[in-house]
Amino acid sequence: MDEKAKKAAEYRKKYEQNRVMKAVSFHKEKDADLLELIENVDFSQWIKNILRERFKK
Repeated sequence: MDEKAKKAAEYRKKYEQNRVMKAVSFHKEKDADLLELIENVDFSQWIKNILRERFKK
């Protein structure tokens, strides 16, 4: 493994240690309208923006 690949692997490892993932599930039939709306959205960033606005002090 060359030096560039090692640094990239170290960066990924450090990044993943500081990351928390929360899953959201959708029922394909019952939530079809929501799935259609979010199809072309950066869902992660969209949710973060909504949460920040909603819970702003």
